[in-house]
Amino acid sequence: SSDLANTINDCMDRIRDASSHPVTCVVLDSSNEKTSNIFSLERYPTVKRIAKRLYLKRIVFIALIISIMTYFRVGTRQIKAQNILVLNVVVAVLCAYSDAPHWFSHMDMKNILKESFVAFREVHPVENTSVAVAHFATYWIHASAWFAKTPRQVMIWLVLTEIVVGGVNEWVHHEEWNTEVRCMRVAFIDGMKQNGYDNYFREFWLGPFFVYFYLLPKVIGHWVRAMVVGA
Repeated sequence: SSDLANTINDCMDRIRDASSHPVTCVVLDSSNEKTSNIFSLERYPTVKRIAKRLYLKRIVFIALIISIMTYFRVGTRQIKAQNILVLNVVVAVLCAYSDAPHWFSHMDMKNILKESFVAFREVHPVENTSVAVAHFATYWIHASAWFAKTPRQVMIWLVLTEIVVGGVNEWVHHEEWNTEVRCMRVAFIDGMKQNGYDNYFREFWLGPFFVYFYLLPKVIGHWVRAMVVGA
């Protein structure tokens, strides 16, 4: 049929494009073992390659809002903490849904949390110290938006999250030499980004909790055991 032919042609085009890159990932649908996506990964990070992983339109838009707030002195007064959280929720919803082709997936919130945690655990092996340290050094910026005092501060922390947290962590993940880990991470993020509801939780809320309440204790425990055994 014409639909089958179009699917095959599309798959061949993606394979042809990916084959010219050092790393090629093929994502299979576990329900029927059919190919659901094919994408390529470069081996070494560059500013251009990292920029492709960032939400540049979102960064420009938030920066524009900050400029308007500053020029007109809007959103510079302190407001209640609950209103700050409401603002974070509103901005997160707008960002998550504006970038996603679909609003909802088949997963409920419980499964989203479970799948996100499992993926985070698998793509953050304690042996990769550079990724862990980069997360510890930057994810506080993400959480700072939740504790800001003014609406403008919220927007400033959010744009720093997009640039600093996003840029630094994409760079260190890009240097991951375990191809399976890299493919798993990119495939999971790509899948979550297809649905606004899924990505809303993964991108805007779960990261700091996973980093500081799971990865940090795990890394500390790993190195303590290593020093004890080594001693």
